[in-house]
Amino acid sequence: MNPEVIAWLIVALAMLGLESVTFQLVSIWFALGALITMLACCVAPIGIEIQLLIFVISSGLLLAFTRRLVKNFMYKKHEKTNIDTLIGKTAIISEKVDSFEGSGALKLEGKMWSVRSVDDKPIQSGAVVEVLEIRGVKLVVKEVPAVCADK
Repeated sequence: MNPEVIAWLIVALAMLGLESVTFQLVSIWFALGALITMLACCVAPIGIEIQLLIFVISSGLLLAFTRRLVKNFMYKKHEKTNIDTLIGKTAIISEKVDSFEGSGALKLEGKMWSVRSVDDKPIQSGAVVEVLEIRGVKLVVKEVPAVCADK
């Protein structure tokens, strides 16, 4: 067997081994580039310069055109849950919000929630707030002009 074919097979296996340890979807493209170069060496005798050129171009093209597709397939985007629907809703503060005392509550969609002010400023009971985010089990809110609060 041609020694260049064996060398490119070793490079491909080494890149696959590296990918199996890192899971970063980088060295897999170089493994495929080495396999393409190995196949080119099987088809025709080519010099090392051409082999390296085939390896670099094929690996680069594979990396550039398919990495994003594979990453989108493997790493699904965060799916919203029912709790995410609270973000953007308004409610009325039922217990004064004071980040330093660790107090504050509101009722939203029939449930009582612990509340924290986005800027750590106190918010008085009865104020209308908008839910900006959820941190653990607390709603992070900001005070808004009183118009109409969700229930």
